[in-house]
Amino acid sequence: MKQVSVWYASSRQVSYGHHKVSVELNFNNDYKTFSAVTTDTEAIDAAYELEGEGKWNALYDSIKYHIEDEVKEWINNQEL
Repeated sequence: MKQVSVWYASSRQVSYGHHKVSVELNFNNDYKTFSAVTTDTEAIDAAYELEGEGKWNALYDSIKYHIEDEVKEWINNQEL
């Protein structure tokens, strides 16, 4: 079974207490970027205490429930 992996992630503050997180995911050698806004400042701050893949995975975790349906649709289209 193929797995989705986080290729890269970043965030930027878009307004007070709101961060736009963008993650680039890899599935079956196809890459796609997903974004969502979160107010979970503690998760963003904790992610930036990490480096590399640890930071990217933590940023992904901060928005994964916001982008879950989009990611599932993308994966289903890849498996057709």
